[in-house]
Amino acid sequence: MREKFTKPIIGGGALCLKKLFFLFAFLLMTSQVSFAQNRNITLNMKNAKRTTILNEIKKQVDMEFFYNVKELDKYGPISINVKNESITEVIKLLIKDTNLKYTIDNNVVNILLVGETTKAGEYLGLMLNVSGKITDEDGRPLPGASIKDSKSGNATSSNSNGEYSINVRRGSTLTFSYVGAEAFKTSINAIGVTEVKQNVQLNTSGSVLNEVTISTGYQDITKRNLVGSIATVKAEDIKAAGIRSIDQLLQGQLAGVSVANQTGIIGSSPKVRVRGTSTLLGNQEPVWVVDGIIQQDRLPFDYSLINTTSSSGIRDLIGSSVSFLNIEDIQDISVLKDASATAIYGTKAANGVIVITTKKGKAGPARFNYVTNLSISAAPSYDDFNLMNSKERIDVSKEIYARGLTFQYVPDNLSYEGYLSKLLNKTITQEQFNTEVGKLETMNTDWFGLLYQNPFSQNHSLSVSGGTDKIRYYASMGYASNRGNTIGNGQDTYNGNLSINVDVSKKLKLGFRLGGNMGNTTGFYQINPFNYAFNTSRAIPAFNEDGSYYAYKKSSDFDSFNILRERDYTGNKNKSTNFSATTNLEYRFLSDFTFQSLLGINYTQTNGESYAAAQSYYIAQNFRYNAYNSAVPGTPAYLASYLPQGGVLNTTGINNQSYTFRNSITYNKNFRKDRDNLTILAGSELRSSKYDGMSQTNFGYMPERGRTFAETPATYLPVGVGATLLQSPLLYRDIPVITDQKSNFVSYFGTATYNWNNKYVVNATIRTDASNRFGQSTNNRFLPIWSAGVKWNVMEENFFSDKMKWLSQFSIRGTYGFQGNVAENFGPELILQYPTRSISTVTGEGLLNIKSLGYPDLRWEKTVTVNFGLDFALFSNRISGSVDYYNKKTTDALTEVVIPVEYGVATMPVNAGNINNHGYELYLNFVPVSSKDLTWGINFNTARNFNQVTKSGNNQLEGWNALANGTSYLEGYAASSFFAFNYKGLDPVTGYPTFNIPALTDESKKNVSLLMDYAGQLDPKFTGGFGTNIRYKNFTLNSSFTVSLGAKKFLAPLYNNSDRSAPYPTQNLSSALNDRWRKPGDETFTNIPSLPTANIPSTYIGNTSYPIYNLYDYSTARVVNADYLRCRNIGLSYAIPPKMLAKAHIQQLSLQASVTNLFYIASGKLDGIDPEVSGNNLPIPRTYSLTLNVGF
Repeated sequence: MREKFTKPIIGGGALCLKKLFFLFAFLLMTSQVSFAQNRNITLNMKNAKRTTILNEIKKQVDMEFFYNVKELDKYGPISINVKNESITEVIKLLIKDTNLKYTIDNNVVNILLVGETTKAGEYLGLMLNVSGKITDEDGRPLPGASIKDSKSGNATSSNSNGEYSINVRRGSTLTFSYVGAEAFKTSINAIGVTEVKQNVQLNTSGSVLNEVTISTGYQDITKRNLVGSIATVKAEDIKAAGIRSIDQLLQGQLAGVSVANQTGIIGSSPKVRVRGTSTLLGNQEPVWVVDGIIQQDRLPFDYSLINTTSSSGIRDLIGSSVSFLNIEDIQDISVLKDASATAIYGTKAANGVIVITTKKGKAGPARFNYVTNLSISAAPSYDDFNLMNSKERIDVSKEIYARGLTFQYVPDNLSYEGYLSKLLNKTITQEQFNTEVGKLETMNTDWFGLLYQNPFSQNHSLSVSGGTDKIRYYASMGYASNRGNTIGNGQDTYNGNLSINVDVSKKLKLGFRLGGNMGNTTGFYQINPFNYAFNTSRAIPAFNEDGSYYAYKKSSDFDSFNILRERDYTGNKNKSTNFSATTNLEYRFLSDFTFQSLLGINYTQTNGESYAAAQSYYIAQNFRYNAYNSAVPGTPAYLASYLPQGGVLNTTGINNQSYTFRNSITYNKNFRKDRDNLTILAGSELRSSKYDGMSQTNFGYMPERGRTFAETPATYLPVGVGATLLQSPLLYRDIPVITDQKSNFVSYFGTATYNWNNKYVVNATIRTDASNRFGQSTNNRFLPIWSAGVKWNVMEENFFSDKMKWLSQFSIRGTYGFQGNVAENFGPELILQYPTRSISTVTGEGLLNIKSLGYPDLRWEKTVTVNFGLDFALFSNRISGSVDYYNKKTTDALTEVVIPVEYGVATMPVNAGNINNHGYELYLNFVPVSSKDLTWGINFNTARNFNQVTKSGNNQLEGWNALANGTSYLEGYAASSFFAFNYKGLDPVTGYPTFNIPALTDESKKNVSLLMDYAGQLDPKFTGGFGTNIRYKNFTLNSSFTVSLGAKKFLAPLYNNSDRSAPYPTQNLSSALNDRWRKPGDETFTNIPSLPTANIPSTYIGNTSYPIYNLYDYSTARVVNADYLRCRNIGLSYAIPPKMLAKAHIQQLSLQASVTNLFYIASGKLDGIDPEVSGNNLPIPRTYSLTLNVGF
């Protein structure tokens, strides 16, 4: 140990310099203290108070003094006459003949009572505890307000009740601040006490609200200078227990943002649109930005999967590009909607931009916060849907045989049909038949009860925040275990986050953020539990009498089927990992300039696998062609199988690496005595995103044998006389598919804002992008994106504000801009690929296929946007809101056109489409009651979007399915428009459906939309939401509702695709069929056709013939309004008074009980189908939650 103290300082390079630096600093500090203490004092005062004398001493020495004024002056005045005397001698004279003593600690003088010992500054009220409550002008508590000691730099923040506590030295100045409020400063000079009560009321007037800053991801803009259309909401205001997806939280919260859940399955993503659909083949979702960094999708976008599900099921459960974020880490969310707000994002912004700002550390002592949420979700049941029970379904079977209806194939030998076959074959008696049918009529198998559950989910989040005025930190970790109400569907996520902000000096600031997330999601492969429960007859048992699975075999099946067994032997699971790192630098120079640099790196790894084991029905039916373990090796059945052993495993592994490097310089200058302000931002950005990975299907998979594989035969021998060995079609299906996609962008941008006299604001933005995703034409490189806007803060006009005192805020704004969009899933290059069989069987030469045709003229999708808006506030902000009108016109939208087969591909994308979106948005906030104990707030928003494809370039109109599904994009109609066959009525003789379909012509054969009627649009025309928040003392009741109007959809197929046959015994039917046509005359009161039969009439649609019952399910008779009003959330919370928590050292504790998706109001014709979800999918479940929030 001694050696460490006796080593010489010299040597060691950087280490030596560091030691010399600290030694120099120490010597300098001690010399300054010594100088202060040795400085001589000259005084000549007669009959003066001792505190007055001490004040004169302070003027002559640079030292701090701590004493009790009352204690010092009680000894009466004295006279003192000294010349060039030391501080120690003068203090001795000052306290002579008293019961006081003194100490000098470095540069601090403490005057104490004899016998008292204390640390510097903590004696007799010299160190004070200041506490109180911070409220607004109406007495409402302001949680999260900042309290800072300007002298020491110590800081803290108020709790959820607005209460705070901080220790300061007497004479300190405290600054109280709150977002949207005017800061307040006060000096603390209490004498003779150790505790001070300081309640503060902050002003949140409309003029102050203009100073609120909104983050665009590139810069922070004050509301006063904001020209573009931006809607912002705090995460704390929209959080709802039971909703763990960020995109789902936005539903009904912001005008112009449409969020529609496609299914109730855990892990799925909702459909999000901002001001309608602006692209046809590109990604229609808005851009998500987190702390200034654009987030990439976990898997590369595939336009062919719009409005569909992937075949492997892997893509359906990966969530959105921001699903890695912990909701508790989010500070606020801003949606950028018009060109002025989004132009700075360049080619990614035409669909809108959603900017998420995460929480940052606040100065003050470490403050921990723990939030836990426990939830139980409801399971669907037959009470929710209009479906037949067992007896009603058996009645249908009886009618089928009574009327002599026929099946397309031999009916399944089960249920009523099975026992009837046995009766006709005389293997059972009539009495036995009646007994068994009676059992079937009362069976009522509860498929929903077998496939669904009331799941328990839990979420936990722990965070800590604190620091000094120089260094602030925020760290969090979270765990979520969300179980779906479908047995087998769930998600577990783990995340962590660390944010550090350092003020190196008044000029230099640094920021760092690290985030990590890992998630595991489980789902299904080749089965859909909801569709099975919905469409399967309840007269079929799930179990045998001995408790084993009851499996039934259809006439065309190779093996029997049981949904529970199939669930056991199939599966789908995804694992995703996300890591992000962001660092930013801000340096101020030349007083008016700021240099900012940001570097963000993001890495996402997604691994998914779906499988079906050899025991599954899927393998037997599609690959093995015999029942499990029924074929012995070497037998004809075994040799005829493509896959005699094992099952199938689909794997996908995709990595995404992206980085953003941005540099900018901002010039900010006030003129004319701060009445004018000019802000100019200019910068450049490099951005790159690369997807690489592989997807593969492997056969012979045996999960029950340690996840091994059996060898797949290269040939198979068809059953039959004279058959010869053939090459197995599976031989080439396990060839992997490589993903290798890279998008590079280089961009230059600039924006300028001038505010004249705080009244008139002018803004202009320009950006230009170049990318490897564009064509080779130089005209398409660096195409500028720009916008311009103006704003008039009318309330700043004297002639207006003087006459309208009731108006707190009023401004008018208008913008015009040009935006671009690049569909990164397409490129200009000619891409060739080797086919699965790369050698020609005819010539023996190698083969190449064209994957995508070269399109060197590939260019941007361009959007011109006009926006006009009003912002207002009335009666001291009791009523506030905004109104916007917009018009977006997109040209050169990519569309897919059919080209001659000589080109080697059937279709190719070209810039041939135009789309128009226009509409209005309204947001209102109303506070009818605001007092200390009671506050009541109401918010409302709505938006109307008019969407029209004015030019589609679509020449693929020979099939009607795309028209019925809303993916054809016809000129003159909304992008989500769908079409239906015009239902005429029921045939009075047969009860068959009839239609008003025009006679076929050469034109209608090429364009079948001429044979159909416009039925409506899948996307809503109106979206909106409203909510209320009532606080009475420590109780708070909040609720929110979402509204969707103008959308339509098809009802679930009435006969479950029984278009050429009577319903098979396994199929359940809608109870609406109880009102079906049964005899002539019924057509006068019902539009439900009679039961179908084999060989029913067909009708030509285009060049293909379709059964009329198939057309009926897509006719105007089956179109229904999808309007709904949904109760999104209702919650009641109670905040325990801080006085009750003080002894436990807890700053705040609250409990909340809530329920999400409590109910919805929709058309009764939906028969229980959720109007929001896509098609006939799992409804969104009702969830009951209990939330605990503790701060300490």
